[in-house]
Parts: sequence; structure tokens; C-alpha cells
Amino acid sequence: LDSFQAERVMKVLRSLADEGHTVVCTVHQPSERIYNLFDQVLLLAEGGRAVYHGDASDVAGEYFAQMGEPVPSHVSYPEHFLQLVTIDRSSETECESTTKRVERLAEAFAVKSRAALATAAGKASEDSSKHDFSEQRGPKRAVGLVAQAKLLLQRAWRQISRDKKLFLQRMIPAVMSALTFGWIYWRLGLASSTILDRMGLLQVACINSAMLSLVKTLYLFPVEKSVVQREQGRNAYGTLPYLLSKLAADLPVGALFPMAFGSIVYTMCGLQRAPGKLLTFLSVLVLESFTASALGLAVGAAAPSVAAAVSIGPNLMTLFIVFGGYYVNTSNIPWVLRWIPDVSMIRWAFQALALNEFDGLSFDDGAISGAEALTRVGISQLAAGESARNAIGNVMSRQLRILGSFYCLTYALLIANRPKYAEPSQPPPAVDEEAGQTATQVVGAIESKAAERPTKVDAPLQNGRIQQKSDTKAPSAALPARKQTAAVPSS
Repeated sequence: LDSFQAERVMKVLRSLADEGHTVVCTVHQPSERIYNLFDQVLLLAEGGRAVYHGDASDVAGEYFAQMGEPVPSHVSYPEHFLQLVTIDRSSETECESTTKRVERLAEAFAVKSRAALATAAGKASEDSSKHDFSEQRGPKRAVGLVAQAKLLLQRAWRQISRDKKLFLQRMIPAVMSALTFGWIYWRLGLASSTILDRMGLLQVACINSAMLSLVKTLYLFPVEKSVVQREQGRNAYGTLPYLLSKLAADLPVGALFPMAFGSIVYTMCGLQRAPGKLLTFLSVLVLESFTASALGLAVGAAAPSVAAAVSIGPNLMTLFIVFGGYYVNTSNIPWVLRWIPDVSMIRWAFQALALNEFDGLSFDDGAISGAEALTRVGISQLAAGESARNAIGNVMSRQLRILGSFYCLTYALLIANRPKYAEPSQPPPAVDEEAGQTATQVVGAIESKAAERPTKVDAPLQNGRIQQKSDTKAPSAALPARKQTAAVPSS
């Protein structure tokens, strides 16, 4: 940025600091007008060695004056400070003298910092002896789990109700795919030649409903997870109320899309008109959609990014599709892989839809019954005499167990991936072991020695008005502060 734009940006940050926000920023060779916007400044020399940290006002100039480096007349604070922390390599003599100056300033500030830390640690120890903080460790939440879940549910529902564009992005593909399948399988008759067509229709209905829910979750949840982790880093709310509120807000809306898809397909394709068949058909698709969404939550909780989640989720779904009961007979699967069909949401959804459709179905030519047709694809409950209602109930219970397992896995992964912070280390001792002196005595000796050095510059000018170009390369900067802080290290 040029100087004018840079000043405008810094004024915006200054206004944020005045509102109570903590602003930490890095400045590169700031002008005096920009420097005067800061509350505190951290000066870093080459190698990240701290030379000064404190008020950015005249206190900084007084400190360096005590160190034997007063601000010359008509020179601004930032220009002088940058000169102090810069090593001049134009010649060996200048390089040696500027290196010694930087080392002297860095050593003096390190000793002073150790003394300040020791003093603060002693005061904290005295205060802790007067109070019992055993029950006050760590931040506490102001509300309980129920209140957290209620507030999070309100926020989640507000987000869903406002995002009409996302609703259309999910509804349009569901309706368009339903119209496509309805056109392909238009008005299936009762000839025995339509058995494979019915099987294929039920299979693609399962795959479509699952993939629509999975892909949506894979794209949205990893982004939402980063926001949740940042808020949980501030201990704003727990993982359990967040997950419960998210499910409570998402599931009612998420049920609309498989219901719209299933209603169109069922009507256009001419599936069984018996009472309750359509309701069972829609219930199976909705439950399978929830299970696919739960898989997406688990993958999104484990994946570090959206790209990783999108690459993992469809591959897992492809595996479930292959072992979904239509392409591979369960009895022919190698024993090492026989556990995969048990966790395949596609398999149990397909079985439930097939049992619902072929139960009581009679073909015109009478060559085969519905139960015999199911036996050909490994679904033998009806042929064994079990009622379709009980068989569908057992299959749906398997689907519910898979759904609950994915939710539990998502919760465990969110807990495992919560932000973790390192414990603060103990302050260094305030005694110089080699010299046997306290840190305060070392600082006093350095300052006394610096005061004896003759100087050829005038007294420091407050808020110097003349800017001069530095002959050395512009240093870089990095600064932490209470409100707004500038840091100017040497590059």
C-alpha cells in the first residue's frame, strides 16, 4: 500500500481497538503518523530478538535515551528505532559496531524482562496464597446444556430459513433426477419382464437419495466445523448441544428432498398402489438420506478440508453401492469383505424397498411370484414365510443402528479434534547464576554504563517532524499488544 492507503487501513484498526477489540498487526517502516496510532510497540531485531516492548509514546524514547541511544533532533521515533535494530553490512566496521549495538540492546531488554516476570510471578504467588482458585480453573460457561442447545437451535434454524438459495440447489437436482428416472421407467407394467426394471429402479432410487445427501454434507460441514472449532476454542458451547441442535434443525428440512424425489418417482413409474406402500417407500428413502448425511458428518469431522472430505466420501459410498445387494450376491463375497454389506446403507434401503414393492405383487403371465423374484437377488424373507411388515421392520432397524453409529462417530471425532492449547511455562529465574547478581542489579549496571557514554546528539525531540530515508534495507515487523501494537524488527 502507499502511505495514504496504509494510514487509512491503520485508522480503521485504531477504531476497532477503541471499541475494545484486540488488534495485533505487522508494520513495515511506518510513518510517524501511523506510528502515533499505536498504544504499544514491540521492536524486534534480526533473528527475532526483542529490543523493546512497551508504550509507543515518549516512554520508548526515554528508555533508549537511558540505554545511550537518544532520539536525535528532527528524527521521528519509528525512523530512529528502525535504525537501532538494523545491522549495517555496508562495511565490516559498520557491521561489527551495529551488531554489538543490537546485542547490547537485546541483552539489556532480556534482563529487564526476566526481572519483570519474576516480580509478576512473586505477586501472583502472594495473591494465590490469599485465595482458593481450585474451583476457578478454566473458563466457565454461563448457561447449561439445555440453554446452549436452545440458543444453537435458534441460530441453526435461522441460518437454514435464510438460505433459500441452498434450498433450491438441493430441491432442483432432486426433482430433475426424479423426472429423469420417471421418464426412463415410465408406467412399469405387470409383465414378468419388468422384474429387472423394478429392481434397477429401486437400486438407482437408493443411490440417488444417498448421494444427494452425502455430497451436500461433504461440501458444507467442513466449513462449518472450522467456525465451530474457533467458537469452542473460546469455550462458547459444548460439542453435544451443538450436534443435537444441528440435527434437530437439519433433519426436518432434509426430509423434504427425498420425499419430493420419491413421490414423483413412485407416481410416474406406476409402482404398487396398495395402501401404505407409498408411505413405506418414502420412509425408507428419508431414513437412508439421514444415514448418508450422517456418513458425511463423520467424514467431514475427520477430514482436514473440504477437498479431502469430497475425495473420501464418494469413494466410501461407491464401496457401499457395490455391496448393496444388487450387483454382488452376499453369499459370493469373500469372507474378508463380508462385513461391508452389514454396514452398507444402500443394501438395507434396497432390501426394504424391494420387500415393500414385491410383497403381494402378481404378474400377468403368472410365471413367477414376487417372493420368488426376491429370492433371485438374495432376499429370502418372504419365501421363508416371514411377513413383509416384520421383514421391513428388521431391515429398518439395521439402518437405524448404522445411523446411530455414524452420529456417535461424528461426536467422537469432534471431541478429538477440539482446539488444544499448550500450558504456559514457568517464568525464568530472576538471578544471574554466573555473576551472582539479581536481574535488577544487572539492569542497573548496564544503564549506568550507558549513561556514562558521551553523545553528540541533542536531546530527544518529542514527536519528531522530519522523516529521513534509511540507507539500509527496510526491516520487517511483527507485534503483539494489549490493544494496538506496532513491531519493527530488522529484516
